[in-house]
Amino acid sequence: MKLLAVTLIATLAISGIGLLLNMQIRGQKPAVLDWQYPDAGRVIPLSRNARVTATSGKGVKNITDDNTNTFWQSDAPFPTNYLTRKDQNLLLDQAGGNHCTLTGKAIPTAATDGNPESGVTIDADTGNAQFTLQLEQPQQLLLVGVKAGFSGSLQMTAVTTSGKTTILHWFEQHENYALIRFQVHEVSAIKALNIISPKPFTLFELAALNSLPDEFALLDLGKQQLIGIIETRHWATNPAAVVKTNLLLSKDGLQWVQAAALQPATTGKITNILTPPAEARYVKLQHTLADADWVKAEIWEITVYDSNGPFGPMPPPKPQQHTMRKLLGVNGIWGWGYNQSSNNLPSGKGPQLFVRVADCARNYHNLDWDVTDPDHTPQFDLMALGKGTEAQPWLNWDTEYAAWKTAGLPAQVSVQFTNASHPAGIWNNAYTAAYNYGYAFARHFGSTHGNGLVTAIEIGNEPWDYAPDFYHTVFKGMARGVKDADADLKVLPCALQAHAPNTPESGVNNYIATMLTPDSAPLLDALNIHAYSYVYNEAGMRIATYPEHSCSEMRSVLSMLRFGKANLPGIPVQLTEWGWDSSSSAEDCLHSECVTENEQALYAVRGALMSARMGLDRLFWFFYANGKGESSIFNRSGLTESVQAGGSPKQAFRAMAALIYLLGNTSFCNVLQEGNNGWIYAMCNPAGQVTHLVAWLPIAGNSVATAKVTFACLQKPVSAWVINGLTASGYGQAPLPVYENGLITTRLSAQPLVIELQ
Repeated sequence: MKLLAVTLIATLAISGIGLLLNMQIRGQKPAVLDWQYPDAGRVIPLSRNARVTATSGKGVKNITDDNTNTFWQSDAPFPTNYLTRKDQNLLLDQAGGNHCTLTGKAIPTAATDGNPESGVTIDADTGNAQFTLQLEQPQQLLLVGVKAGFSGSLQMTAVTTSGKTTILHWFEQHENYALIRFQVHEVSAIKALNIISPKPFTLFELAALNSLPDEFALLDLGKQQLIGIIETRHWATNPAAVVKTNLLLSKDGLQWVQAAALQPATTGKITNILTPPAEARYVKLQHTLADADWVKAEIWEITVYDSNGPFGPMPPPKPQQHTMRKLLGVNGIWGWGYNQSSNNLPSGKGPQLFVRVADCARNYHNLDWDVTDPDHTPQFDLMALGKGTEAQPWLNWDTEYAAWKTAGLPAQVSVQFTNASHPAGIWNNAYTAAYNYGYAFARHFGSTHGNGLVTAIEIGNEPWDYAPDFYHTVFKGMARGVKDADADLKVLPCALQAHAPNTPESGVNNYIATMLTPDSAPLLDALNIHAYSYVYNEAGMRIATYPEHSCSEMRSVLSMLRFGKANLPGIPVQLTEWGWDSSSSAEDCLHSECVTENEQALYAVRGALMSARMGLDRLFWFFYANGKGESSIFNRSGLTESVQAGGSPKQAFRAMAALIYLLGNTSFCNVLQEGNNGWIYAMCNPAGQVTHLVAWLPIAGNSVATAKVTFACLQKPVSAWVINGLTASGYGQAPLPVYENGLITTRLSAQPLVIELQ
């Protein structure tokens, strides 16, 4: 097998491979340039250059370092730090001036200087020794802290604004020379504090708080900004230490309004959406700490965005080149869950079923189903003769993919390999091995010299556990092999993302600017991304949401589109995995990312239309069917129930079939509106004429909310339907919108409304 590998490389020296091999032999490396705009997909948050300050502690820079695994930690107010904090200790330095009287002739300043080691001796005159401190402003007190040395009895009293004297504390002997803290139960405003003893005593410190201590971080954005979204990770590692956590906004740093009340025990990142967006220059995240010693607060990250959120605004609309039918695909697998080749499946099963909701299918084609060692070259010619592959003697991809193509679902293949399944160390020569695999694959399955059963190849699915350099070596080798064997077979990289550079803590490598280099460009026919509609709720739990949500991770495709536009103008972007997990009549869905069956159906249609509007080249729903077994992530994402549960179509299947039936021969051509009061798209026939409108409210699928909308249209509506997947056809007749004076008036809901125009 290794001899064949060398032979293949040598025979293609004219393509430039020989030059690369010679350079590697001489110990040289080909020059690799950086992308001109590596971060073109990223959204710069309003907080990127914010000035960050904090009340105390260390690590304040970690609050805006784009790393949710680093943190700022405050000092502990108790037992002693609060003494020196003017924002916490009301009595700091109040013993000077005219606020204090005492028996004897001592200077009282040390009694409130914040230092429990310095003190003032209070002598007795003819009677008791007494220290009295008038509060600067009468107010309720919550806590008092005192350290005193005494030989006789000692008590503290308070004088209220009404003149009433209340005993606050009798000192016990074990409190002698100890810094103590006690709660004040007097509810009236206090104007003076007295400490009295029949014998001289030393007062080392007197302090008071009118509320529990706050520790906070403050972001100064530099100028007033219209803030729409604030992401925070504010987990208090000791939940008992924090009584409450608030997110506050201010225009001037003096007057504050609450933006959100947060849960301090939330461990993950959460998204706070301001409705409506608010003008502010200052953002404060404030922890209120408990009355306990050594408790501290943490803030891990604060990121501030405008109302477009972390993935940015929708691009200007432009006509979609594909019809809705051509745009839609589905992720399948060998045998479609029946454990037998698709050519042996009963009529109406497998690809013959899913052609109702898709125009193409994507297969997870495992590298280790073809070869037992990545350095071995697959023998697809022997496989075609019925002799199987090196790894699976029963396997024949030809009969499998032929069944897909015959049914009307041409195959796009994602060759699966990861560092877990194929460690980098077992590849003797990664470039050569990948080249030989790609060449053999394209020569056999491509349309130029092979059987034409595969339309595109993805080099990896999610091989994100490889180092970027290694993946890029494999990509270049396999892609070059494919193109040398069949230039018409489309090549995609593995699924990547363009919105967030990877960090060591992230544990994955999937940032496009590091996993691919510009010398990949001539080998690329499209970019590849996986995106699911997830957000984080107030408890820090990841949940699924509707696709239009401003923070939905499905919008990460916008970042990939911007990266492609800046670095690879004109390159298509495919969304090769998307979808929602849902329950169904036979299989429950219990994990946090679940939605209802009704929501899955509505989101599927709306997500497809939204993706068409964004300009994506292909959409492959994940997954064709539910997985067997208990509820778990992606195991309930099917358009049908699992084969084990009978494989019945779910509501989403019927809704997507209705989308194809009603709008399959149309293409997105323009936006009439995209706002809280409705998303309305114009759909065109192949001649570019507007034939339909499709409209809905961007809200949760189970919401019963509706909204009356009126908008201009030159054409009169003649029919209307709602797509919901509730009937066998997946759609139902809707009231005909009113048309008057060139205006259409109708009522929208979460269900997509299709309007046919005259």
